[in-house]
Amino acid sequence: MSSTPQPQLAFGTHQQQRPSLTEFVERFESVVNEKQDLARRLSKALDDITAMTQLHQRTHVDFECERTRLNSEIADLRAQLIGLSNRSENGTTDDARLQSLLAAKERLIKDEFERKFQESAVEVKRERSRFTLEVQKLKRQLSNCICRASG
Repeated sequence: MSSTPQPQLAFGTHQQQRPSLTEFVERFESVVNEKQDLARRLSKALDDITAMTQLHQRTHVDFECERTRLNSEIADLRAQLIGLSNRSENGTTDDARLQSLLAAKERLIKDEFERKFQESAVEVKRERSRFTLEVQKLKRQLSNCICRASG
């Protein structure tokens, strides 16, 4: 009975020995668990993106309602201004002052709406970008997972 060296299969380099069945099972379980974790994280990121999209849609509807309300208020202020300017020629000083106040109020309303809209748009873009990057990262990790063919 001569003992002849048998070729050793290895992971990585040829100098490593073939792992035992227990080691193989542990590595396989680890890889499967990693894949499941990546899949859960990807699913969560996709759910978060869906939630952000729904939030964007609700915010857009809210802003449209606010815009409509503000435009209506602006139209009312303009109507008041026209009514006051048509009322009398004697109070031109009061009319000019009122017109100035109404114009200032209109600018403030428009500026407030624009500021709120911009803040919301920036927040939605920031969140969408963050989630998109997270999904790309998770997809990249999942595609590099050695167990991708088994799932």
